[in-house]
Amino acid sequence: MLKNYRITKLDQHFAKAKKIEVNHCDLYLSSREFDSEELEQLFEGHRQTRLISFVWKDFFWGELPFDLIETGGEFDYIRTEVECEGPWIAAIVPDQKQRLFSRFVVDLLTKNGQNLGLECFGSLPSITENYRPDLIPPKSIFEAYCVWMTWAEEALDADWSDVDCDKGWGPEWNDLFGEFDSTEEPENDEDDEYEERELLPDEVRMMALKCHLASTYRDKSRRARKKR
Repeated sequence: MLKNYRITKLDQHFAKAKKIEVNHCDLYLSSREFDSEELEQLFEGHRQTRLISFVWKDFFWGELPFDLIETGGEFDYIRTEVECEGPWIAAIVPDQKQRLFSRFVVDLLTKNGQNLGLECFGSLPSITENYRPDLIPPKSIFEAYCVWMTWAEEALDADWSDVDCDKGWGPEWNDLFGEFDSTEEPENDEDDEYEERELLPDEVRMMALKCHLASTYRDKSRRARKKR
C-alpha cells in the first residue's frame, strides 16, 4: 500500500514538471534532485529493465546505462546515473513508449544531452549495448551518433578521421544501420587531403561511422541471447 502511495505521489510531482516533446510524445523532467537510495525505495518491487548502455574502455572503464521502470501508474520512468552528477530521471506516458523510444537516443545526444539536463559523451562509446532493439532501432542509434559527431566537431574539436573503424563495411550491416547512397569513395583532387575535416565528404564520414558501429554495436536482447 505504501509502495503504491509513493508512486502516486511521484506521478503527481512529474505531472506538474517541465514537459519536452520527443517524436510528438511527452517526456517530463523535474528540477528536483533525487538521490539513488530514494529512487531504489520508490521503484522497489516494480519491473525494471535495461534499455541501452554506452560503455567506454579507452583510459578507464565507464558506463552510461538507461533503465526503464514500469510502475503500472500514470507514468513509466527512464533512469540513469551520471558519474559525479547523481541520478537522472524522466517520466513518460506508457502508451507513448514505442513511439518515444524510436527517437529517444537521437534527442538524447542532440547537443550531448543538454536539452534533457544531461552531459552524456566525451567521445563515442567503445561499445553500444542495445537491450531493447524492439524499442530502440539500431538505425536511430546510427542517426544519433551522426548528430553527436556533428555537434562534437564544434564543441569538442572532434575529428571524423579519428572514428575507430576496426571492421570493414559489409552488406549484412545494411539492414541494421541503413544503406549507403554510394559504395565508392567520392573522387577528390590530388591536392585534397582527407585529413582536413572540412574536406571529408559526407559519404566517407557515414561509412566510417557505420564501420565503427559494425565493430562496437551489441544486440543484448533476449532473442539475440537465445540464438547464441
